[in-house]
Amino acid sequence: MNSTTLPDTYPATEVAARLGVGHSTLLRAVKRGDPDVMALRPVRLGEAGRRGRVVFPKAIFDQRVPPSHAVETTIAAAAFLARVAGGRHEL
Repeated sequence: MNSTTLPDTYPATEVAARLGVGHSTLLRAVKRGDPDVMALRPVRLGEAGRRGRVVFPKAIFDQRVPPSHAVETTIAAAAFLARVAGGRHEL
């Protein structure tokens, strides 16, 4: 599937870039069920047991994550990024 068949979603690569974390860091957070990331309602595409794409619904992401300039300036967002990165993100 490509983004043209899923117009109301963001790919994980774009979500990771908007959050300021690495793509693999975001996918690890999805895999381990991090509550902050799961609140964004990630959707796994593909067959069970096979590596598939992860996408995030635009409506939920846009509602829960402030614009990038606000993300960089809020303490709550910095704490969120630290949690997503497994505590390795500097505040």
